[in-house]
Amino acid sequence: MDTTSLFITIAALAYVGFMIYLANQETTRPGSGVGLRWMQYGVLSGMVFVGLNVVAIAFVGSAASPDVEPLASISAVAAIVNMVVVGLAAVLSGAVIVSPAARLVVRRMLDRNASFNPDSPVHITALILSLAFVGLNTTQFVLSGGLSGLAESIESSGIALEQVAFTGLLWVLAALLGVGLGLRRTWAQVALRLGLRVPTREDIRQGLVVGIGLYAGSLVMALIWAALVSPETFAEQTAASQQLGSAINSLPLVFVISLSAAIGEEIFFRGALQPIFGLVPTSLFFALVHTQYTLTPASVWIIVVALVFGWLRQRTSTTAAIVAHFIYNFIPLLLVFTLSDQLAGL
Repeated sequence: MDTTSLFITIAALAYVGFMIYLANQETTRPGSGVGLRWMQYGVLSGMVFVGLNVVAIAFVGSAASPDVEPLASISAVAAIVNMVVVGLAAVLSGAVIVSPAARLVVRRMLDRNASFNPDSPVHITALILSLAFVGLNTTQFVLSGGLSGLAESIESSGIALEQVAFTGLLWVLAALLGVGLGLRRTWAQVALRLGLRVPTREDIRQGLVVGIGLYAGSLVMALIWAALVSPETFAEQTAASQQLGSAINSLPLVFVISLSAAIGEEIFFRGALQPIFGLVPTSLFFALVHTQYTLTPASVWIIVVALVFGWLRQRTSTTAAIVAHFIYNFIPLLLVFTLSDQLAGL
């Protein structure tokens, strides 16, 4: 990551973190979250700005002469589709910010188990940031060149252990700040709110059963998928996942990827978001942020996986969902690493 990208990343994280902080302040002491609404408008404006820039890059690149290197290899159609997604996210965010009626509509659309409060600054901010994240994720997918671009990026850059661990840490920190650690809740209250506890025998047992069962289901899904499409299409649609597997070249990396994704994503999605938005919306959001499955049959399976993790969180605990997620990640990564290691020794 170059200096400019690092600066932008730090600034964006600081902005989002302070925005969540203000939302918590406004919840505990109404009137103290000065500037929160303007920061929400800032997120909305940022979505539109980024979407328009992607469109501009796509059309400038396609209009460039043969002697001029394009800014990026972006499909104009993909850029327009991305602008539609980002535009919808921005419009929905704007409606949520200014209209109590729009927030009531959101509440009615959620299931009975969702605790979304149309008047809660924290819940409103969570919804806006979730919509923004969907837009950002779609934008990154388009800028990277789609599935083939993701595969090439993984192949050229590899996977850094510290980057994987840092991403997992960010998920956890966002969840802790969002539920108000030190602002509205104590450690014990946060653990209860997130569904976390010291792993019990039941957590481990159910996590193992669910994780192994989902992995077996993914194998069946892959076999059906491979039988229904051509070998070329199957290879293209699984390129990113295959490159991800081949980039994992050490046992510690297998463990860190499996554990950091399980802890970070389960605490954030199932622990923090699911009680607010409910099982189905959270599962759809989870699927949308996993771009390596975008526009492939695997996206359907990842929704199933998310629903099962969410069901396990409701039935048992987030801790059990973490165990299941770890097993689901660890088995295939370990098998890929073991196989590649054996082949390298031949």
